[in-house]
Amino acid sequence: MSNTIHINTCDSNLMLKNSGEESQATQGVSLDCGSTTSSTVCVVEVNTLTGGSEAEFDVQIQGSYDESDWTTVAGMLVDQQGKYNLALGGHDYRYWRYVSNYEGDGTSAVWSAHLAAS
Repeated sequence: MSNTIHINTCDSNLMLKNSGEESQATQGVSLDCGSTTSSTVCVVEVNTLTGGSEAEFDVQIQGSYDESDWTTVAGMLVDQQGKYNLALGGHDYRYWRYVSNYEGDGTSAVWSAHLAAS
């Protein structure tokens, strides 16, 4: 059985965050890939970002072999809507999650994230 996944193909089994609104710091639930999976990209899609001229949030993608020790693999500061590919460097973690943090008064975003491979 192959662990190959294709970029921009959103398999619901590889979702780190389903599309939805968020406005406070969140540590996502871990995604268990069942075995080590060499993911090279996390696709982050920001549909809306509101909260004034200083609205922004940061996203960190973390991986773990055992779901207890987490390593930040990639991250970015988002200050506008769009679709972004975060390079994960081909790490072969079994577990993946996201961590988000919001800046600015009243900042909220509607966004999603899923694992992919190039």
